[in-house]
Amino acid sequence: MKPYSHYQITETTDAAARTGAVAGLVSMGVLAVGLTATAAGLPMAWLVWPLGYGVVLPLSIGYAARRAEADDDTDRLDDLRERYVDGDIGEAEFEAELERILSEGQR
Repeated sequence: MKPYSHYQITETTDAAARTGAVAGLVSMGVLAVGLTATAAGLPMAWLVWPLGYGVVLPLSIGYAARRAEADDDTDRLDDLRERYVDGDIGEAEFEAELERILSEGQR
């Protein structure tokens, strides 16, 4: 079983990688739509750029970050349950840790 501190570092890195992947995919999508609309000579094609990079990209990055944070909390709860079931921690420590994780999630 991995130590808790190592597990937390790995999850943070995974969350950052996921958010970066979403940003890259959305940027490529905006670029493709914008270039296609411009090349096709569509009127008001210029609106793709500010809407894509100014609205869609920040919203998708925010959504990905919130999802990664929620996944991190779920993984921490699963890890805590496993430690309790394996007998690595007692009931009092389990409940204290559970309370800490749940209170952090409500911020």
